[in-house]
Amino acid sequence: MARSVVGIAFYLILCWVYGCLGTPNPESYQLIGSDEPVVAVPGEDVTLPCRLDPELDIQDRTVEWSRLDLQPGPSEKESRADVVFLYRVGVELRDMMIVSYIGRTSLFRDGLKRGDMSLKIRNVTWGDEATYKCFAPSLFKEAHVRLVVDFKALATETSPLPTDLSAPRSQEETSSGSRSRLALWIPLGVFITLLLTFLACFLQQQRQKRNTEATSCSPLGSAAAVC
Repeated sequence: MARSVVGIAFYLILCWVYGCLGTPNPESYQLIGSDEPVVAVPGEDVTLPCRLDPELDIQDRTVEWSRLDLQPGPSEKESRADVVFLYRVGVELRDMMIVSYIGRTSLFRDGLKRGDMSLKIRNVTWGDEATYKCFAPSLFKEAHVRLVVDFKALATETSPLPTDLSAPRSQEETSSGSRSRLALWIPLGVFITLLLTFLACFLQQQRQKRNTEATSCSPLGSAAAVC
């Protein structure tokens, strides 16, 4: 009995030393970056996407972001001159980061609970344009994200597309439309004029007829009685 207890305790110690308790299988995870380049304008903030699939809490693990175009030399292995952000068990290791990125790069702490390792870069500069590597050492997984810095992105965002995409009308088309409307109004005007003239003549005839009948009737005698 005592020997079995010792054996179990020895096994648990080995598991604690080698991390076999609760250690995920790296083969069951993949790190997803972005196939399309991320475009940013100088001076704005940008997020480089990177996440684990399926989700995994990596708050107590290591997350490393580096630039592929900045490979450390033989004398820079310890300082890692290519690292733009290094997170290890809840701590940001600034001593191993590129100086120009210190204070400008960060992770989303709430996202780490879901395996979100996306990197936020503040106040983007022209020098930030590069291909970045997102690396999870404990899972031996990495993903790449390309950052492109371009003023054209600002023009695209601030210049909305016109709501009317039809081609502008030429001067000839406008003139032909005016002539068509004029040709419609001329007959209508002639018809209204003729109608008013007819009504005026009819009323004039009626008025003359009444005047003639009034003068033909005498106010005295039998004729007046007939009228």
